[in-house]
Amino acid sequence: MKSLSGRTRGSDETELNMAPLIDMIFILLIFFLVTTSFVKESGVELLRPMPSNTLSKDKTTLIVSVTREGNIFIDEKGQQRSIDIQLVRSYMERYQAANPQGSVVIAGDRESQIGVVIRVLDACKLAGIKGVSVAPLTDQG
Repeated sequence: MKSLSGRTRGSDETELNMAPLIDMIFILLIFFLVTTSFVKESGVELLRPMPSNTLSKDKTTLIVSVTREGNIFIDEKGQQRSIDIQLVRSYMERYQAANPQGSVVIAGDRESQIGVVIRVLDACKLAGIKGVSVAPLTDQG
């Protein structure tokens, strides 16, 4: 049956084929999944600091103090020994060899420079010490 415009009714109906559209969406999804890089953020993993009254009880814990002036002190058998920043790594390597299960607590003064504390932390990690904690220094000031 012809209408006034001269067309037949059944011929002007168009159909949208969805298969190519769905294929394209899946291809894009696969592309983004393959090209996305899942990178683990690098950072310093720290153990939680121990309370200051229990630091000296553990015999395998070495306490490294950083003062506000940037001086580094190592608690050796109850005595505070001053050490240069360049010697911290070699000292930690000797400590690690003597105490494989030993841990280190870095106690920094509230007003100490964070760069010195990070350098001590890096020296401990490079020496192979696995148990490194950072705690605030409360005795000095």
